[in-house]
Amino acid sequence: MNHTILTFNGQEYKAKFGLAVIGNTVKELRTDLTEFFDLFAKNLPLVAAPLIYNSLKKGNPEKAFTLEEVEDLIDEDGGLASPQLVKFIEAFTASITTEQKQEVQGKKKAPVKK
Repeated sequence: MNHTILTFNGQEYKAKFGLAVIGNTVKELRTDLTEFFDLFAKNLPLVAAPLIYNSLKKGNPEKAFTLEEVEDLIDEDGGLASPQLVKFIEAFTASITTEQKQEVQGKKKAPVKK
């Protein structure tokens, strides 16, 4: 599982990526996976806070985040211009495109033996 460290108000938080994070976000947005990625590409403000919220919950199980707290953290850090939002989006995007890049470069995964 990939992750990045986000810093809000001087406090560091681990933001994890993975299927559970995407799945929980899709469920909360009441959408499907295809629409989730369409929204991510075309309407980031609708997906950013719920996605970061689920990532922070997964990466910091000892902290009881609320979606509103995460929205406030992002807004206080600059909203859509937040350096932490940009960092998160870049890391998340890299985490979901790594496999595609490996295939393009000829580094396909070994087939699973049955």
